[in-house]
Amino acid sequence: MKKLTFTLFLLSVVISAPMYSKAATTSTGGYLDVFEHSATVAEYEVRGWAYNPNHPGNSVAVDVYIDGRLAKVVTLEATRSDVIAFTGVTNVYGFVYELPTNAFTCSGSCPTTHEIQFISRDLTTGETFVLGNGVQSVNHDDVGVIGSVDR
Repeated sequence: MKKLTFTLFLLSVVISAPMYSKAATTSTGGYLDVFEHSATVAEYEVRGWAYNPNHPGNSVAVDVYIDGRLAKVVTLEATRSDVIAFTGVTNVYGFVYELPTNAFTCSGSCPTTHEIQFISRDLTTGETFVLGNGVQSVNHDDVGVIGSVDR
């Protein structure tokens, strides 16, 4: 009887675990500082920082998933004095990315809302970490075409 109870407990833990496109730990590997739609161009401005909390000196990339599908790998290109002070390690931690609204296009029936996940991935160890504030939702109705026909 005890063995059956233990098996059911493990099953409930597996079912209740969060689902991400990549296996992510519970630790936060950075932060998504800005995610906002530009009023003048058809894109989202994305800015933040990422690192591996277990190895802050390792190089990482930010994987951008849209609706569970890898859409972009963003490289880190900016030093951030605030993050260097936080980690105590001089490294490149910052990223800036322009996410085009056409990244949300699909064929057939499109979902009304898209989920975007920003996950830091250590390029040496392969460890992954969800960024703080790194799960965003975009309403498909807000992703319209911006511009005009002149003639």
